[in-house]
Amino acid sequence: MSDEESEYLRLLPAVHASRSEDGTPSFVERYLMIAESLLGRRDGGEAGVQQGMAALLDALPSILSPRLSFLFPDSTELLPLIEVADTAAQFPLAPTEDVLEVLNHFLGIVPFVPPESLETLAVSKRRQRMSLILEPLAQLLEWLSGWIALVPIRDWSVDKRRDVLSRIMPLYRKRGTLEGLKGLMKAFFDNVVVDQNGKPTVWIKTDVVDMTPAQPIELGTNTTLAETASPKQEDPDNIVMPPVLLPVLDGMRPHSVVVGIYLNPNKYLIQAQLERLKSTMNSFVDEEKPVHARCSIIYVNNPDCLG
Repeated sequence: MSDEESEYLRLLPAVHASRSEDGTPSFVERYLMIAESLLGRRDGGEAGVQQGMAALLDALPSILSPRLSFLFPDSTELLPLIEVADTAAQFPLAPTEDVLEVLNHFLGIVPFVPPESLETLAVSKRRQRMSLILEPLAQLLEWLSGWIALVPIRDWSVDKRRDVLSRIMPLYRKRGTLEGLKGLMKAFFDNVVVDQNGKPTVWIKTDVVDMTPAQPIELGTNTTLAETASPKQEDPDNIVMPPVLLPVLDGMRPHSVVVGIYLNPNKYLIQAQLERLKSTMNSFVDEEKPVHARCSIIYVNNPDCLG
């Protein structure tokens, strides 16, 4: 038990808050120390002491959010990264380890290690420690996913789970539409990594293109079966549309879409891994496409064409 005076003493009358002449804590103060050890101080207490229940309750709304804002009080980013992008580095970036130690300070996932002792541990031990702290966080995010019927893909990182969770609800309202399919494909599968030099490396990039662009229905103008519409000029970075006239059925666009999936072969060197990914994406498109829509999937092994 700490020799520091209990913070709770200031809430008592002075007659109960005083110590003896030799500085020995009174019975009341020692008793309050028990509650203080359990509940903790609002500021987290002494350095190196696990956060108490009160501090944990203060941070609980943030802990139950993919944003985890209590870990990044000074950040202006929507979702600051927790995991290190370059796992081949000599050692993970210090900020990542600091963030995980803050999380551990609240939840007590692994035993506390003072910073000076942490620096003496072998790199393998420090990596293992961070993996143990990340594991309950991944389980928390999976539990949050269960509340909105989201099934995370097995090999998603913690940051990928946080990203999808943070923007999935607006996309749910668009399910069964072209915009919904496009948004869900980007959220689930797009993977563009920016290296230290600021250069983006595309591993996966998706696009959903409407093959039958036409004007919306206008009574007396385009409500006949013989009406036609020309495809609009698409962005050159997208899949090129065939230059033909397309039929309009009673002024409404018949759904026919192409899902373009650009894969970087440098990422998926193992063929079985690549085929498993394609199978996952095929099933996803079939599940999320608009009802009665004709949908084709094109795989392109040259993501650089997207710019």
